[in-house]
Amino acid sequence: MSDIKSWMPTQAFIMEVYKIAFGSIEKAKGYNHKQVLERLIKMSQESTVAFDTKAGETYFEYERKDGSRFLSIIGWDEWDLDKYELEFIRQVVWK
Repeated sequence: MSDIKSWMPTQAFIMEVYKIAFGSIEKAKGYNHKQVLERLIKMSQESTVAFDTKAGETYFEYERKDGSRFLSIIGWDEWDLDKYELEFIRQVVWK
């Protein structure tokens, strides 16, 4: 078993983490690792789900103008994101 202190993440791993935090590599440009970690922590604490979820169902994650996030049963193509000042983040299959 290797020592965890000597472990170094691969570039592919880092890119995936940035994609999770910002939705795409392009949106993540200019942020450092600490800022990405802070964003991930905030995301894990603030995303809201206001309905009962079912395993295997598809949901959609959005971010409001204030930075808060939520899951919805409504897809990005079913409403006017600009009108509600929302940004589509990703599609999620509930486990």
